[in-house]
Amino acid sequence: MSQPKVSIIIIVYNNYTDTKECLESLANITYRNYEVILVDNGSTDGSGEKLKQEYPQHTYIFNKNNLGFAGGVNSGIQYSMRKNSDYVFLLNNDTIVDKEFLEPLVSTAEKNPSTGIVGSKIYYYNSPKTVNFAGGKIDFWRGITPHIGSGELDRGQYEKPIEEDFQDGSAMLIKKEVINKIGLFDTTYFLYSEEVDFCFRAQKAGYKILNVPQSKVWHKISISVGGCESFTGIYHGIKSRIIFMRKHSQLYHWLVFVPYCFFYSFRLTIIWLIKYKWSAEFTTRFRVMVNAFKDGLTCRLYNCTQSAEGK
Repeated sequence: MSQPKVSIIIIVYNNYTDTKECLESLANITYRNYEVILVDNGSTDGSGEKLKQEYPQHTYIFNKNNLGFAGGVNSGIQYSMRKNSDYVFLLNNDTIVDKEFLEPLVSTAEKNPSTGIVGSKIYYYNSPKTVNFAGGKIDFWRGITPHIGSGELDRGQYEKPIEEDFQDGSAMLIKKEVINKIGLFDTTYFLYSEEVDFCFRAQKAGYKILNVPQSKVWHKISISVGGCESFTGIYHGIKSRIIFMRKHSQLYHWLVFVPYCFFYSFRLTIIWLIKYKWSAEFTTRFRVMVNAFKDGLTCRLYNCTQSAEGK
């Protein structure tokens, strides 16, 4: 039986070591009809060039600047669509994969015509039996996207495919027809929430999203931005959450979302004040948080319906 062609897209930004480990895990997979597309997103440490020398069998796209996750992914998608791939698989470069991770994803997608996006069960890299993601939900009241099973030891409680609101973008398989119908990823999101936005748009277009636990991936979590508590992580986490709410929530959701944001901000401020006192670290973190709220509320929302062919 012939296998549909899968393009595995990996974004690289100044992270040679983790990307190398990711590529080594892909070298052992049992699925055969695939290609790897590495998008160097404006790395300044030569990561892309070094990887190209060591793994010349893969395809490389070099962006002059850091286009963010959405912009980088779009570069890879446009290339894969020109090469007539049947599926696009988004894979974070700080992951490693099970050697049989692709078969259950493709099989599930092929058997379910109404399913447009499927994704892996994701574990913590440093705690290989602890679940990070077994499905995603969208809470419009608080503007958050909780992960099902996060932090739980895997005892077999998540072994059946489930319909979810979104699949984590670190391990997500997308049918070509979905991209052709709803367009590319929205570059308004430089980092975070772009996969939630894409999945929500796919659902509005009539597609289901499934998490397939037989597909397993291990993720180091936010390595490229220095962790969720870094200045970059804080800024884009808050900003992207607000952008998503502006685009997709209803007015009545804001009756709860706004007070929740005030509570969230107050709580963060107290935590930082206790931890850092009145230091420059506290001042910088507070300024980053304020700017994230301001930019999220005032930034221009772009049209993300550009075709995959880039026309």
